[in-house]
Amino acid sequence: MQKHLKENGKQNIILLGGSNSVMVNGLQKGIREGITKLNERKDEKEQLEFYNFGLGSSISFQNLYELLRERNQEILKNTQLIITESNINEIGNHHGYSKIPLETIIRSIEWLYEKLHSLKKKVVILLLPYMNPSFINQQIIDNAHRDCANRYGFNLIDMQTTYKKDNLWNFYGCWGSHQMASLMKTLGKNIAMNFNNFLPPNNLLMASNLPQFEILSPENMELLVGDIEKKELKNSAFCENIFRIANNTKLQFPQKYQGFHLIGLHAWNEGKPKSGSVYNTYSSIMIFNTQQTLIKSSSLIRLFNTINMDFIIDGKTFIEFNSQSLPLTELSEAVIITQDTQI
Repeated sequence: MQKHLKENGKQNIILLGGSNSVMVNGLQKGIREGITKLNERKDEKEQLEFYNFGLGSSISFQNLYELLRERNQEILKNTQLIITESNINEIGNHHGYSKIPLETIIRSIEWLYEKLHSLKKKVVILLLPYMNPSFINQQIIDNAHRDCANRYGFNLIDMQTTYKKDNLWNFYGCWGSHQMASLMKTLGKNIAMNFNNFLPPNNLLMASNLPQFEILSPENMELLVGDIEKKELKNSAFCENIFRIANNTKLQFPQKYQGFHLIGLHAWNEGKPKSGSVYNTYSSIMIFNTQQTLIKSSSLIRLFNTINMDFIIDGKTFIEFNSQSLPLTELSEAVIITQDTQI
């Protein structure tokens, strides 16, 4: 690894998180400014590069997903610092929005941090401030992040505790779940400028609790009926190869995936709403086997949708577009259900 870094020169900083990581003038802008300042002091062979893998409305499963994607593996090899935040999305998606079960939230946190520890990179966890007195499990979710930070020796910036200790909630109330951009920019810049001062994870050897993960795209499934269209979709923030599933398309999961549990769907619906917003304009797909049926919606933004039910792939598991508009079986992140939609 050290030889690889020396030969390639570049060292990477990666950002994982939700909309607070995606906001143009916030955290990511500060990190970029800090890296620019550091690079002015460095030799050309020691330059830092920044990669933002953040995605709005997503819990820790999205951060884990980016660590597992094949296209990110070369970047990870040269990465020295990983910054991650997700607690606000987990609190919001558990208590509202997609109603993700608490045990699923905790599992996503545990799996993310175990995977990060296995990479042996410096990790900075941002515990962002969020407060809603009616959210009864907020403390449990925040403590799950604190526990993992302590267990694995990760660097923790606990803004939640700072706001509580210094009674800053009136200030926080002006901004809500999206933090003040200038504050986040300053934070990001300070993190980048202190790149070398963060501690590496501990060297404890722990029994692995990580399951085997597989990422499966439509082009790797068995096409039974219809066709799929592959195309590149991009905007100012994202670029993805997408696979459009038509009304008459039916795909089957390959037999080698029998016994796997589905944990999430990566989707990006293309188009603009004719009325309303990108959040209440959505389509849905149906995944079914011999015992279970999952009908999940996705709105007009790029999303990682957590699957709430324990869906297990068997020998006859299929996926189709929900052309009959059957009722959804569960909610999704960043989807506002219209009144005529049944849950």
